[in-house]
Amino acid sequence: MSSGHPEPLRRDPFIRLTFIVSAIFIGVFATTALIGWGVVREALHARVTAETRAGLADLVDRFEMGGPESAASFLSTRLNNGRVEHVAGTVVDPEGAVVGGVALILPSDDGFTRRSATDLNAKIDEDIFFVGTATRDRYRLAYAYSFDEADAIGTLVAVTFGVSTFVATLAAIGGALTLSRGFRRRLRCIESAFAAAAGGDFTARADVIGKHDALDALAESTNRSIGDLGENMARVKRVTDDIAHELRTPIGRTLILIEEAQRQTVDANSLGRLAEAHRELLHLAGTFDSLLTIAQIENRNRRDRYGILDLRDIATRVYEAFDPVADAADHCLRLEVSSEAVCVKGDEDLLLRVLANLLENAIRHTNSGTAIVLRATSAADNAQLIVTDNGHGIPADDCERMTERFARLSPERAPGGTGLGLALVKAVAIAHDGTLLLDDANPGLRVTLTIPLVR
Repeated sequence: MSSGHPEPLRRDPFIRLTFIVSAIFIGVFATTALIGWGVVREALHARVTAETRAGLADLVDRFEMGGPESAASFLSTRLNNGRVEHVAGTVVDPEGAVVGGVALILPSDDGFTRRSATDLNAKIDEDIFFVGTATRDRYRLAYAYSFDEADAIGTLVAVTFGVSTFVATLAAIGGALTLSRGFRRRLRCIESAFAAAAGGDFTARADVIGKHDALDALAESTNRSIGDLGENMARVKRVTDDIAHELRTPIGRTLILIEEAQRQTVDANSLGRLAEAHRELLHLAGTFDSLLTIAQIENRNRRDRYGILDLRDIATRVYEAFDPVADAADHCLRLEVSSEAVCVKGDEDLLLRVLANLLENAIRHTNSGTAIVLRATSAADNAQLIVTDNGHGIPADDCERMTERFARLSPERAPGGTGLGLALVKAVAIAHDGTLLLDDANPGLRVTLTIPLVR
């Protein structure tokens, strides 16, 4: 997830948990349904056997009380009571003639048994019967009850359980996926808060939705950590800014004193030392000036200076100022601007300064003969200032680090630099709701400052 690419479903722990919980739920539900179906089926079959035993007992009682005619009358009433398709019975005299009921092929022995319709009588449109037979005065009495009705009810129960299992499965998976999405959304929120803090935005917070669960506890802990980190970083920045502000005035006064001493000194050795001290103090003053400017930008103290600007004009002015400098350093500086206006809302002084900073870096950190291109263009809804060179470039792993304060590749690559140039450019980009991107120009370095267009 941290890579920014969608996690494959099979690797997503929430998806795996979803299907594990769903599988357990489905297994338990299906097992319960199967057991329930078995219990219902056994109960229905027990009812069939009970009905058969009771029917045969009634048939025998009628025979014993009223003879074959009474038994035949009983069967006639029972078979025509709307349940002919499930009940069969017969009374057969000693000669094998049917006295009552229907003709059945009876088992040779008395008792109870299961028989197919074919074994009893091929004309009966049923499948399996439970048959009870008895002999009284050489008359054979039989009463049979079909399992078909019980099996049909059992099948209905099984279908009902099956449909219920399917619906429950869908509900379980849907519910689990919904919970999973909720957990993933909350974790992404926490991840985004950490990512924002890593990028320097310590105002970002993870959502605490009030469920008082482990994720709420994690979100609260995350927010506390980001808040503490932001306060610590703010203290460090305040100390840096205060030092820069407090030292700016005495450094300025010291520069004035050195310049007065230079005018009053005639000794060549002393003049050389004063000139060296003057250069060092100028460098130090430039460092503090950059720090104060970054602090003003980050505190948004320059918003009142914003106006509508055409970046083509900014680029042209900086190009005209640096073209002689580039030529003197044996560099080829080229300007490319859009044919249409590239208007933004911004601070003119800051944009001039950072573009000059980028060109100065390109000239300083590349060898003679390097080509440098300055572009002012637009892409989609954004304006872009792009400085490209074909010099040594910056290793990809160092590009992001180089936008931090006092970052340098090596002292040899940055003689006289403050290590604040790109940090200042990044601060200006953020202050203009834009971005700064350093990437490989193959060869060389491409620096792209992107700012929203004003239509």
